[in-house]
Amino acid sequence: MTEYVFHHKENVEKMVGKNGDLLVEINIVNDKYMKLYGLDLVTEVPIKPYEAALGCTKIINVLDEQIKIVIPKLSSSGDQLIIKNKGYKNGLGQRGNLRVISKIIMPKTLTEKEQELYSKLKEEDSKAKV
Repeated sequence: MTEYVFHHKENVEKMVGKNGDLLVEINIVNDKYMKLYGLDLVTEVPIKPYEAALGCTKIINVLDEQIKIVIPKLSSSGDQLIIKNKGYKNGLGQRGNLRVISKIIMPKTLTEKEQELYSKLKEEDSKAKV
């Protein structure tokens, strides 16, 4: 919730009521892409398994701009990147951070080649543990 105060010094054009300040309360509703916690904006970025293993760059939309982020190699679902001063800006000039949470998304189907590559990865993983 953000509050703004508009100062009013005198009645103009015979307005009804007392002179004073107008207090406006603004409620911000989370959407499916972005959530607000205090002044911090939180979003998830979907990444493919190979992007998590090898690292990648992603472009994400934040409020009125696009930001390029680097997902480091060997990332896991739930890892967080914090980008300073890219969160919500309140009426007092304070600005929160942007928190980007990685979410590994598995494909719904695999091609024959992908299945073969995953099988080879499984074999390599088994050898490494022996």
